[in-house]
Amino acid sequence: MSGSTSVVAFSLNPPVVTELAASRALPPWILLETRVYFAHRDNSTAASTTTSRDQHEITVSICLADPPALSYVCLRCPSLSTTNFVGEPRVLRSEKQFLLLHLPLTWSTSGVLKRSDEYYMYQVIQGKPKLSRIPDPNPRSLLLPDDLGMYCAADAPGEYILAGLCLARDVQAHELHLYSSKSNAWTMKPARLENPKFEPRLPVTPHKVIPLGGSLIGWVNLWNGILVCDVLSRRRRQVLLRFIPFPERLPGNTSDHLCPWKVRDVTCANGSLKFIEIEHYPVPAPIEKSVAADPPNIVYDDPPPVQGPNEDLDTKPPSLFGWRSVIWNRVLSDNCWRLGCNVRFHDILVENPSPPSALLAGDAAGDSKTIDLLPSFPNLSIHGDDVVHAKCLVRLDVLKSHMVSIDMRNKTLKALVPCTAAKLDAYCPHFPCVLSRHLSNTPGIECNNLMNKEMVPLQKKRIEPGVGVWVGGLVPRM
Repeated sequence: MSGSTSVVAFSLNPPVVTELAASRALPPWILLETRVYFAHRDNSTAASTTTSRDQHEITVSICLADPPALSYVCLRCPSLSTTNFVGEPRVLRSEKQFLLLHLPLTWSTSGVLKRSDEYYMYQVIQGKPKLSRIPDPNPRSLLLPDDLGMYCAADAPGEYILAGLCLARDVQAHELHLYSSKSNAWTMKPARLENPKFEPRLPVTPHKVIPLGGSLIGWVNLWNGILVCDVLSRRRRQVLLRFIPFPERLPGNTSDHLCPWKVRDVTCANGSLKFIEIEHYPVPAPIEKSVAADPPNIVYDDPPPVQGPNEDLDTKPPSLFGWRSVIWNRVLSDNCWRLGCNVRFHDILVENPSPPSALLAGDAAGDSKTIDLLPSFPNLSIHGDDVVHAKCLVRLDVLKSHMVSIDMRNKTLKALVPCTAAKLDAYCPHFPCVLSRHLSNTPGIECNNLMNKEMVPLQKKRIEPGVGVWVGGLVPRM
């Protein structure tokens, strides 16, 4: 295959999910992958539109699975080839019945390749899926796909506003770019930080954008903190930004090469923030237990003094690795984070016998233990409780991952299912959303028809990562 195939190689291999029972309704929420897969799914979730250039038809559909198993989005574009993509198509955001997609395309004009970042909104309107292309933002802006968030008005269920916060080109300030589905146009407002003392700690790139209640949206850098903005602010000159810093990293997560998705997540429900960090540490811990020391009960926004590394640790090779999960809570209007849960691996109990005991370590009596679970890529529940969904390595010597749901407050393992991904992928995070709740009202949708017929043969053999699959106009790897 041509050299450009490598940028979409993983998108050519859609996972296989367990078929939903025909007698069941669709789940009220799902865990959705951000990677979009090239595949054809002919069912009632499908919606189509055309690209900005040459009117190429594209079709988007959803492959649904019961959480904590992962659901994903499929893209069919029979008249396009891999040379038209300069990167993987991605899910950017999902709020209520809306799903924002990014397609990094490239077109040839007089022999010159020109990139085109195209945005599409998949939405469910009056029970029917619809796909529409969003006009391009101002080409002079520094707006990137990850900068976009979404506001859905409660009193106008069919309307939405896209909000993009980025640095200004000419001065050391920010710009708030707004797209209204009602006017079908982009506007821009200048923005500035309300408290300049946090300027040195401002995040450069957001890892996610989350709603904070009302018209507040938060641009989240998982290492640094949240930039809060009222996207409906009536201030004429400048929109004010507020910065909420996160607690310092746990000692085992200080590497500059660590992916933030692997250890951190944050969500907001009913005006309260919930922030989680997972840390892996050797067992037995160093003598001083600096890696596994308990965090303080309250962390204030004022930055703490920087401490140097402890060079006196006992560096004996560990027999195995354990983990702990720390959850912090905070009211939006507060000036500190308060410790909620501090759970270690040996605290977790199996709630029911549904997870196969062979996947868990056991003692001499055969009782299931969770000592071999190493969770990462955590997702906090959208319901405001302390349930965490995460990818998980079950044994260090097995390159297979699973999806788990752990109730950190009650210290119980609620679910464990195989993950179809070949490995833990730092470039493919996932997040919970309620899109399935709206799809369940779609006329004609049947759970027993949600399995892609073209994927059924994949259940009979293992597909290695990077092996191409023939889909539409995409040519197989040679």
